[in-house]
Amino acid sequence: MIVTPDAVRIKVVYYGPGGSGKTTTLEKIAESLGGSLPVKLRETSGRTVFFDYLPVEKRMNGKRVLISAYTVAGQVVYASTKKLVLRGADGIVFVADSSAKRLEDNLLTLKELEVFCREVGLDLNYMPLVFQYNKRDLEDALPVEVLEEKLNLGGVDSFESVAHKGVGVVEPFERVVELILSRLPVGGGDV
Repeated sequence: MIVTPDAVRIKVVYYGPGGSGKTTTLEKIAESLGGSLPVKLRETSGRTVFFDYLPVEKRMNGKRVLISAYTVAGQVVYASTKKLVLRGADGIVFVADSSAKRLEDNLLTLKELEVFCREVGLDLNYMPLVFQYNKRDLEDALPVEVLEEKLNLGGVDSFESVAHKGVGVVEPFERVVELILSRLPVGGGDV
């Protein structure tokens, strides 16, 4: 977080397994806020190669809040890129795929996140983190209670979403921003 007299700059990273809906989430956030679509660095198959980036500007209590939202590439092959994107993160939204057959992918990706955070000097235990349980419209979507028990061991805030319909994508974004801003240093200004 960078605090200046006229603005607060924060970085939010969307992390989750490949195909969980991270890019779609950013697209729908952009649409709902009336902003431009995210910048995408993709391969020809349409998968994210490096990251997607969405700049968002909000005004809160008279102060500009400049939010840089990033997604990481979901595929394991992009481990070094994931670490680069994580570096300097102020908060994380973990986008989990609700499909029963993707539970193991979610668990492995969450473990990877913990390891990569340590490697770049972040402590996930003290990082503003929220879960976004995406694809709630799937027939094989696990009950939220199961996802909470398996993934959300810290009992942080969690949200249900159907990203391709734009349902439940703004709430996790707003919550992680709120958690980050609650950590403003005393004297950093009211936001």
